[in-house]
Amino acid sequence: MEENAISSGGSYAHCLRVIGQVLEARHIDFFDLESKDHEYVVWDRSDSTLADEPPTFDPSDIGQESAWEWLGDVAWWKKDAPATPSEERLLRYTSEDIDRLDEEGRARRSDAQAVPDAYRLSQLLRALGGYLYHKEARLHGICWRDQWVAIVYEKNGRRELEILRPASIYDFSVRMYLMRKAAVQ
Repeated sequence: MEENAISSGGSYAHCLRVIGQVLEARHIDFFDLESKDHEYVVWDRSDSTLADEPPTFDPSDIGQESAWEWLGDVAWWKKDAPATPSEERLLRYTSEDIDRLDEEGRARRSDAQAVPDAYRLSQLLRALGGYLYHKEARLHGICWRDQWVAIVYEKNGRRELEILRPASIYDFSVRMYLMRKAAVQ
């Protein structure tokens, strides 16, 4: 399997959960994320006018350019978003940033034993990271919208685009939880 995280110690599930916690704290509901060169870049798209439904697509249209260049060229997920987001709406996270943010989050947690809300963005992103791990895929990009999520990943040397509903990510999260619980018993 290809590298499945931006750091040797972290997984997509871990890294995406931490980024999700930051996005929740900033009240960012819609975003685009690119995983590239050992960092995550997130564009806040909360103020964009967004398409309710992504159109159908041909996966063979995905070239070898970065996931974000391809998604930006297609631009089917937005109606009026600026072509290039302003710097104040751009967030960058290295593996060191994620480790630091994770430690800060642990320090703020009041009840480490509490069951997390599986519908929270951070938990849905964690499940999406688990989904990518299960597929043995390398993440390139995510477009997160209210009714749908587009992910671009590479598997077996081939770039793929998949459209998911948040509810299907939630279902995968529940299956992951049940497998972990069964493994502990």
